[in-house]
Amino acid sequence: MSFKFDFSVIIPSHHREDSAIQTAKSVICQAFPQSRVEIIIVANPHSPNLFSFTEQYKNIRYFESPVGVNKAKNKALENVQGEFVLFMDDDCTLDNPLHLSIVKTLLSDDNCDGVGGCYIGASKATLASVAYNKMANAWLRQFVRRDSSTTQLLGGNCAYKALTIDGIKFDENIRYGGDEVGFNWSLVRAGKRLRFVENLFVTHHERGDLMNYIRRASRQGWNKNQPPRQSSTVSALRHEFKDMNWKETVEVGGFIGLYQIFGRSSSVISQIF
Repeated sequence: MSFKFDFSVIIPSHHREDSAIQTAKSVICQAFPQSRVEIIIVANPHSPNLFSFTEQYKNIRYFESPVGVNKAKNKALENVQGEFVLFMDDDCTLDNPLHLSIVKTLLSDDNCDGVGGCYIGASKATLASVAYNKMANAWLRQFVRRDSSTTQLLGGNCAYKALTIDGIKFDENIRYGGDEVGFNWSLVRAGKRLRFVENLFVTHHERGDLMNYIRRASRQGWNKNQPPRQSSTVSALRHEFKDMNWKETVEVGGFIGLYQIFGRSSSVISQIF
């Protein structure tokens, strides 16, 4: 199968126009031939500023989708033309100019179908943002084995072979994100191999305060349109931690709920603070 580009970089965006533009510009500044990269920005709702920005570049395409990050991701997946697909959040940037080159080298290995790394904070990150990044990274490392294989990758810093994820979709019933757990577990169950690379980081520029994170965690946990116990995310986690002490308080939401899954919660939290 022939591909028009080496990379399709997917950036879903919701009410963060300026931030999404910075994300796209960080991809444009990569030391990688831009003729081999397409950037797909999916906005919800309509964003005149984002549309105007994309019109300035031949390799950036603009789409719209109903509200919901997973609907945006699926919309982008329907239109990718790259051999490799990189997912980024609209508050992240690629500050290592060799990021795409490294990812291409890793995914060119027949024994690697998906790859990802950690989040690092921006230079002026808030305390809440620092805590969020540490918590996300601590959560991610729980799945990494000694050979660097993993069953999970962070949703804002993960890349896959396009053929690997062909036909696999994000759960659109989960409106507020957090379904990369179910997405990645679907790949693992299909025999695909995911790899964690410690130094393959993206910079996370979120500047929300503590209440912002609590609200977002609650939304991601409850997901309004779907009871947590029935979501693909929670189903995947039930399987992942079948030998551990599952606690019904997972409904607390988001990362807060996920940490309560662990029978050894204190060892995880100790990595955060």
